[in-house]
Amino acid sequence: MTKWKSLAGKFTAEEIELFKLFQKKLELNENQFVRKSVELMLFYFGNMFKIAESNVDKEITKEYLKIQKEISKYPELQLKFNHFLKKCWVIMIIQ
Repeated sequence: MTKWKSLAGKFTAEEIELFKLFQKKLELNENQFVRKSVELMLFYFGNMFKIAESNVDKEITKEYLKIQKEISKYPELQLKFNHFLKKCWVIMIIQ
């Protein structure tokens, strides 16, 4: 028999609104949404590590890291950039 364990996290009101939009669109309850989100994240990062380790896109990875390094020098820009990307992603998914 499976022994279940829980994870907890804190989110802003704006993030919760986004979660609810996705839950409604995907017809998932909170637990299903969190589980699928974590599964997707693990899949995404697992594949990103495979690509990075295989040197398939070595130059792209190198340029991406340069951009990330530059953005990280400006926390206010990083927040705006991440916020912008999140909104773009939500708009693309929900439409």
